[in-house]
Amino acid sequence: MTARHYRTSKWLLVPLLMCIVSQVGCLELDDEGDHLGAILNRAAVEMIANHDQQRTLIYRPRRGAFQRYSVQIGKHYPCRSQPCDAPFGEYQGGVLVTVERGRTGTGYFSNYISIPRPITFDAYNADAKILLVNKGWYVEVADIRR
Repeated sequence: MTARHYRTSKWLLVPLLMCIVSQVGCLELDDEGDHLGAILNRAAVEMIANHDQQRTLIYRPRRGAFQRYSVQIGKHYPCRSQPCDAPFGEYQGGVLVTVERGRTGTGYFSNYISIPRPITFDAYNADAKILLVNKGWYVEVADIRR
């Protein structure tokens, strides 16, 4: 390897390292939909393991409840195996959280979550109270309210 080739390679590494550092520094690991989906999935596993009958989760966006936000949850079927397909060609639902500040996004549910009907919740300066009911081998999201 010549000295000139070494200098060129060395100078190409500096911008590459700067790009990597700037991306890692600004990176948020997930959005609000991912965050809420993870909370619901974790709560379902805990409820089933502990045989809890009901639980009320308090959700607020990570940048606070002092903003307008909405939660939309699609119908989701529980299932015992992977892949978890909805019956009769329907689609499995997810959760969409739209926020004024922060990162709007979607999240997904595990096999242990049931959403019997689509749910929509809009709020300003209020927490969402999510009612979970243990149905044995899965947990149902029964309601969202203030």
